[in-house]
This record gives sequence, structure tokens and C-alpha cells, in this order.
Amino acid sequence: MKGAFICPYCKTKNACDCKSCKEYIQEGEFVITFSEDGEYMMCGKCNRPFSFDQALDEEYRVSRYAISLENTSKNTEYES
Repeated sequence: MKGAFICPYCKTKNACDCKSCKEYIQEGEFVITFSEDGEYMMCGKCNRPFSFDQALDEEYRVSRYAISLENTSKNTEYES
């Protein structure tokens, strides 16, 4: 998967289906589809609609959480 949008409901990464990313989609990965009006993406797993802004907000939360975990593990000293 080259590009992914994280569903804010089920937290699943959905592969981008554009011409550039399509060749990187592997079997078993969830792929986004678009609503009829093109306003929303539809999750490939739970089929709920979400916007680009919601996907970006979820990606920000996930990356911020990962950074906080990384910083926590670096600042923790273990005594033997």
C-alpha cells in the first residue's frame, strides 16, 4: 500500500485507488471507494462515509500517539 486513508470509525487503513497508487495495492488490503456525489470516501471495511478532513485528523492522532510512545520509551531508564 503506497497511500492510505485511516477510517475514523474502525481505524482501518484504506488503500488509495488512484492511478499512481493502484499498482501498490496488495491482495487483502481494504480500498476506499467514493460516495455517489464524490464528497466522501467509503471505508473498504465498515463501508461508512468519511471526509478527507476526518482521515487527516485520524492520521494526525495516530502519528502524535506514536511519537509520544517513542519519546516515552527513550526517556525511561530500567534498573537491573
